[in-house]
Amino acid sequence: MKRITLELKDPELIRWVQEYTGAPSLSEAIFQALHELRSRLDRQRQELLDRTYGLWEAEDQQLEEALRELKAGWNTWRMP
Repeated sequence: MKRITLELKDPELIRWVQEYTGAPSLSEAIFQALHELRSRLDRQRQELLDRTYGLWEAEDQQLEEALRELKAGWNTWRMP
């Protein structure tokens, strides 16, 4: 188990997270909140994949060219 130290910048947020989770300790409340956040993000990512399923399987040459151009554009934004 690792120990971390938090700087208390927003006491209201700390109080809220403990009330929201109902956890008996601050550390448990924070980890429950982080776990819920990660679960929500995973669900949103899966929902997006489900909604776009099939778009990437199209055999359209124009679509493939557009995706190549998009990838090339994104590659210019990547950090070295």
